[in-house]
Amino acid sequence: MGTNVHPRWKLRSAMNKKLLAALVLLCLLGFSLNTVAGEGNTGTVDIENFAFSPGDVTVVNGTTLTWTNLDVDNHTVTADDGAFDSGLLAQGESFSYTFDTLDSFSYHCTPHPSMTGWVETTAPQPAPEPAEETPGFGLLVGLLSLSVVAIALRPRD
Repeated sequence: MGTNVHPRWKLRSAMNKKLLAALVLLCLLGFSLNTVAGEGNTGTVDIENFAFSPGDVTVVNGTTLTWTNLDVDNHTVTADDGAFDSGLLAQGESFSYTFDTLDSFSYHCTPHPSMTGWVETTAPQPAPEPAEETPGFGLLVGLLSLSVVAIALRPRD
């Protein structure tokens, strides 16, 4: 003897399975969410109107600076001591360099020697010690999702 299942129950059962799958994925996502701290700092310098802007920059050691040529003319970013050299940059092109030593760097544009800039690197400040570890946002999302799953799966009369 076959079991007769009302079509409405079949639909509800399929919807419950999809809901359960979505909630389980949300739980997993919630528990895996973490705040990701940046690996390093970045900064930008525009090359515009035959000038570096800003012309003088102070960055934390380990920072990557990116120079972007916004002028129609070609320019270079060339360290006076030879530490870095972009080669010719056409309009819209960029050059990046990571400053990994504590020092001061003066630089210029080779075709336009009046264009000069300066970068000083400083030591990074130590991160303050956290007073106490606290659960993150991901844990909160995960716990709320588990609660919703538990409510959705509770037996009904």
